[in-house]
Amino acid sequence: MSLDRLIILGGGITGLTTALQMRKQFNEIVIVERDEYPTNGNERRFTPQGHHIHVLLARGVSELFRCVSELPHWFDEAGLLESDLTGDIWVAQAGNWLPRRPCGIPTRPCTRPLLEQMLLRALGRYRHISLLDCTKVKAVIGTNSVEGAVLMYKNGETQELRGDLVVDARGRNSQVVQEIEVMGHGLARETVVDAKVAYASCFFKPNTGASLPCSVLAAIGSFGRDPRIGTLMSVGNGQWLATIINYAGSAPPKTVDAFLEQSAALCVPDLHEHLIRAEPSSQVTLNKNTANRRRHFNELKGWPERYVVVGDAACCFNPRFGQGITVATIGARLLADELTAHLAARTTLDGFSRRFQLALDKQLESPWQMATMEDKGWIALQRGRISLTDKMRIALSRRLLETMAADYDTYIRVNRVAHMLHPIGTLLSPRTLAKFLLPQARRLS
Repeated sequence: MSLDRLIILGGGITGLTTALQMRKQFNEIVIVERDEYPTNGNERRFTPQGHHIHVLLARGVSELFRCVSELPHWFDEAGLLESDLTGDIWVAQAGNWLPRRPCGIPTRPCTRPLLEQMLLRALGRYRHISLLDCTKVKAVIGTNSVEGAVLMYKNGETQELRGDLVVDARGRNSQVVQEIEVMGHGLARETVVDAKVAYASCFFKPNTGASLPCSVLAAIGSFGRDPRIGTLMSVGNGQWLATIINYAGSAPPKTVDAFLEQSAALCVPDLHEHLIRAEPSSQVTLNKNTANRRRHFNELKGWPERYVVVGDAACCFNPRFGQGITVATIGARLLADELTAHLAARTTLDGFSRRFQLALDKQLESPWQMATMEDKGWIALQRGRISLTDKMRIALSRRLLETMAADYDTYIRVNRVAHMLHPIGTLLSPRTLAKFLLPQARRLS
């Protein structure tokens, strides 16, 4: 079956990686993005998390580099070298440094604008892929089967664009739930886990000759007691990017002076000592739109043909665990793989959309559990009314963190799950459970 046009609504990381993964399956791909892509590599208006630190999880590194073979070289050119998760990223938890020996799990520190520029560079090689920026999606065309979308350009003109398959990659603010209901397929249930997390970030210029001892420094407070996390990393071009994450609704810093003051209150002094010897090179930027939100499309009895939802439009995460980009890349590859399998058995796209949404929902289960475990504990503490379930969740979260700090094998096993290299069920092995349940004799140095 020959597929003519793929329409991707949304040109963020999800939309761009979807186009790259699907490039061999369609004669034409059109990406529709409401923002304007800056040529100077600055953050886009509608990507609030674009101002803050990103670390590509190991699975995300693998998926992206498999899709664009030049990416490792481009990252190296930008000064964002491959890091070993435990050897090059130094993490202090509740005032104690976690093990720093190499474990072989690769990561890449990055910024979202830089990654988007790299993906746009890769897409520029394909003549059949076009990008319509500064273009809004006014409506999706169709009811039982989606045929395209109504677009409005920067000059106010509108046009109907039709295609064989429409992909919603519009992010956490997508109106897809309302659109599906208007089409007559029911209102999708949403699960929201909001720990009132706020991000504050600021760029710093280090003094001549100053450098970080690792690729990323991170300080994580005691779970349930200290609601503040700090991170500092080099982002190339002689710049450091520092981020302070506040849990439980605690006030984020809004000025550079307040930022430095909060950095001094982190569980270890290292980040603050680096920052006070550097010069701030930007204002402080904030992001409070950090709730975990999962849309249960799999529960709907009906679903429109030729319409699929990927990335944050289907499930978005508190950025604290760095899962968003990786989940987006996994979803894009899953979409391409599922389409290939479907067309091998069928001569039409009938049934494909629902098949994909069910497959994606299964993929989301493990990262969702990882992302929401701690946040649910913080929410219970904020409420002040702690149920027995909440008490068990808080105790288990604290115990897990203590075991990670005391046992290197458990620390690596948890990180392999967090980086989506292993399913969450691997933490239920007898060996890991024994270490988790039995008291630890001593903490690792």
